[in-house]
Amino acid sequence: MKKFLTGLAFVLPVLGFTQNIGMGTPTPHASALLDISSTTRGLLAPRMTTAQRTAIAGPAKGLLVYDTDLNALQHYNGTSWAAVGAGSGFALPYAGSVANTSPAFSITNTGDGKAIVGISTSSFTPAIEGTANGAGGYGVVGNASNLSGYGIYGTNPTGTAVYGFSVNGGVALRGNSPLGYALLTNGNLRLTGGNTNPSDGAVLTSVDDLGNAVWKPRQIAFSVISPQNANLTHEVRRKIEFATKSYDHGNGFTPFSGTVSAGSSVYTVPVKGLYHFSALVQLFYSTAIFNFRYTDIVLIKNGTVLCRKLGIIYNPEYDAYSDLSIDLDVPCNAGDKIWIEVYQGNTGSSSVSAAYNGNTSVFSGHLVFAD
Repeated sequence: MKKFLTGLAFVLPVLGFTQNIGMGTPTPHASALLDISSTTRGLLAPRMTTAQRTAIAGPAKGLLVYDTDLNALQHYNGTSWAAVGAGSGFALPYAGSVANTSPAFSITNTGDGKAIVGISTSSFTPAIEGTANGAGGYGVVGNASNLSGYGIYGTNPTGTAVYGFSVNGGVALRGNSPLGYALLTNGNLRLTGGNTNPSDGAVLTSVDDLGNAVWKPRQIAFSVISPQNANLTHEVRRKIEFATKSYDHGNGFTPFSGTVSAGSSVYTVPVKGLYHFSALVQLFYSTAIFNFRYTDIVLIKNGTVLCRKLGIIYNPEYDAYSDLSIDLDVPCNAGDKIWIEVYQGNTGSSSVSAAYNGNTSVFSGHLVFAD
C-alpha cells in the first residue's frame, strides 16, 4: 500500500504539468497520453469472469477487460461486449462488415489439416453458405492452382456431396473452364427434374441454340406380321389387319384380335417427333381367268393419305401376285393414328379373295428423333 501511494503521489503532480507520460521511457511518443515501454513485462488488464463483466453497471464505450471464462480480451462498443481481434475469443454469433479490396477474412493452413471446417447437425441447415447479391457476384468460389487439386471438393458416402439450389430462373451450379473441364465426373451421371423429362432409353439432346437440353425418348419402335386374309373389293381401299407383334417398344400398336374395328391394326404415336414407317405386303390372286390390273399401298395418318405407291404385278398363267412396299419419314404429334391400306383392280372388275402372305408381309415404324 505504501508503494502504491508513493507512486500515485508521483504521478498526480506530473499529470498536472505534462501533456503525456512515459513509463519505462524518458521520451514518450507525442501522440500518446501514456507511453509504456518494457522488454520484460506487459500491460495487465482487469481480469474477471463473464458474469462479473456483464454485471458492470453502465460500462463506458471502449472499456477493456480480460474475460477469464472466454480467455479473451473483451471491449464494450457502446451497445454490447465484443471480442477484441479475431483470435480464439470470437463471441458468437458474430456479424461484421468491411469495404476492402483485399480479403476480409483469410486463413492459410500449411499443414495437412483443413483451413476451414463447417459442421451442421440440424436438418436442411448449411454448414457453410455463400450469398452473392450483386450482378455477376459469386457466393462460393474455389480455386486450385494444381492440375490434380480441387477448388471445391465434396464427399458423402451415402448422400449428396455438393448441392446447388436455385429459384426464379437462376443457376444452381455453374462451371467455367476455357482450357480444362467445366464438369468432370467419375461415376454414374443422373439428370432429372426441370424440363429434362427422363425416360428409359432416352437421349439427352439440345433443344435450342442456348444449349438447353432435354431427355428425348428413343426406344420407340414396332414391327407387326401375320396379316389376315380378306376379301378385297375391286377398286376399294381396305385397311390391312395384322395379328402378331414382333416387338412394340412404347406399346403403341393395337393388333387385330378377331374383330375389325376403327382402332384395330392402328399405331398410336406416343410422343411428338419424326418417325419412319415402312411396309411390305404381298397379294396373291388365285385364278386361271383374271389377273391383277393394278395394285397399290397407302400410308394413312388420321384418315389422310400421306403416301401412295403402286405395286409390282407378276402375272403367270396361274396364281398372279403383287409386291407392295412403302417407306416414308413422317412428322407426327402424340396421339396421331397411323395405318396402311391396300387397293386392287383386276381384269374381271370384281371382288377377289386376296391372301396376304404372312411370311413376307410386315408393317413397322420407329422414332427417328423426338421434338
